[in-house]
Amino acid sequence: MILRRLIEHVKAQNWFAVAIDFVIVVVGVFIGIQVSNWNEARSSSRQEGVLIAQLADDLRSMRKSFVFQDAISRKAHDGWVAIFRALEACRPIEAEPALVQYALARYQRTSQASVQRTAYDEMTSLGMFSRLSDKKLKDDVARLYALIEGDDLGALGGRTDQLAAGRILWKSVAFSFASDSIESVDRDAGEFDSWVRAEFDPLDHCDNLELRGAVWEMVDLNRDWLIRSKTTVEDIDSILQRLPSPQSGGGNAR
Repeated sequence: MILRRLIEHVKAQNWFAVAIDFVIVVVGVFIGIQVSNWNEARSSSRQEGVLIAQLADDLRSMRKSFVFQDAISRKAHDGWVAIFRALEACRPIEAEPALVQYALARYQRTSQASVQRTAYDEMTSLGMFSRLSDKKLKDDVARLYALIEGDDLGALGGRTDQLAAGRILWKSVAFSFASDSIESVDRDAGEFDSWVRAEFDPLDHCDNLELRGAVWEMVDLNRDWLIRSKTTVEDIDSILQRLPSPQSGGGNAR
């Protein structure tokens, strides 16, 4: 309709009307582009809000996993320290028997938290991190996931050390089971090692420096985990406090 009117005005040499029609067309195209851009921006903003909320959930889930594994590693660490000090001083173990049993039962186990990165990977692939105004926040999130991946790779080396220590421990610890039934494992409580029994008397191994070194390695492995995990939890807390709120576009997502 605009085109027909424009042709009529040109034929009539009504240049004022032609100019008005031209302005109407230009303004209409401009408004159409702006509306399209606005709708695209709104859609992108909604998607970004959903992913930020999911990223916050992923970080909280990882934090919970690290804290849970911390409790396990701390308990095992304390048991190994008690064993090491007893060997070092050639005296009976001065700790609760259950604590020592727990450490010995976990001599083959490594602490590993669950890593959630679905939202992070999607935001990275869509370039959404580049739109966050807080450069330090972007760098900290990327660094967090890089460090966690590095810790996972480093854990492979720790696992090798743990296996080497385990081969030495086998010669000095008498292992058994509390029950022959798999039902004895309290999976809901997370006590996967409650069915393991181990007998160990440090007085029989006072001069065994190889054994003492193996126990020292178990202390060190658990201590390394606790140090890295503490830093990771602190980093997660810092990021959660600074994540934009998907509801208000500001504040934090914690």
